Amino acid sequence: TGSANLSLGFDTIRVGDLKVGHQMLGTATTLSPVLQRVPFDGIIGLGWSPGSLLEGLVHQRVLAQNRFSFYLSPHPAELGEIP
Repeated sequence: TGSANLSLGFDTIRVGDLKVGHQMLGTATTLSPVLQRVPFDGIIGLGWSPGSLLEGLVHQRVLAQNRFSFYLSPHPAELGEIP
């Protein structure tokens, strides 16, 4: 695992057709060496806590039902998706 220093802010987050406005997020200001080597654009936590993306989805009534799932393929050649 690694570490990062963050600056907190708010923005509109889009995941597919879903949109959560004024969502709290952290922008990395520095990354530990191990995280600097990982090819990713960002991390979205799926925990339930005040200010989380899941809390925003429910609070802003973005979902038809308060159900959320994701699929990660065990096969590296297949892409995972958030249905």
